[in-house]
Amino acid sequence: MDATCALAYTVRHMLDEGYTAEEIQRPDSAAYAAFNTYLRTGLDFPGLSGHIKFEENDRPNYLSVQQVQNGKSTRIGLMFTNGMITWEGTGADNSSWAQEPKDPPQRFEYALVFQIAIPALVIVLSVAFGLRMGYKLARARQSGLDTKTSSGSGKDQKNDQNNNAAALQVGDNDQVDHVAV
Repeated sequence: MDATCALAYTVRHMLDEGYTAEEIQRPDSAAYAAFNTYLRTGLDFPGLSGHIKFEENDRPNYLSVQQVQNGKSTRIGLMFTNGMITWEGTGADNSSWAQEPKDPPQRFEYALVFQIAIPALVIVLSVAFGLRMGYKLARARQSGLDTKTSSGSGKDQKNDQNNNAAALQVGDNDQVDHVAV
């Protein structure tokens, strides 16, 4: 974790110094020297393993080459101080970089249609049936009220006849002058 942070702090320093990301990714000799100089002498931060500051780290030593194989970090070689690399076993395993197989063609999922269509159809039909029954019930109640009103008491029928008779006015010549309905 601290090594990753050291590189990240160095990259941030280089960006603050005016270098572009492309110059850091593909450094010329001046950018490479500036990167190494800051990493070896200017870097100073509190890390997870303690205070991080490099001092006298130019001692030659072996470099272990490791690769993740079958989910574990495995040493696959050693680099010596003279630049020679000795591979252990079969060396680097490139099987993880193989072209992945093509996706199979998409099939139409009939089960999904039934899982959605049948419940939706049941709900829609239930709602339609309920609305139809409610409409019939409302019509039946409405027609029941209409029959009571039209066949109401004799008193109501006499009032209707009196109103109609009063609307008819007869003049001197027994002719109808005005009819109001």
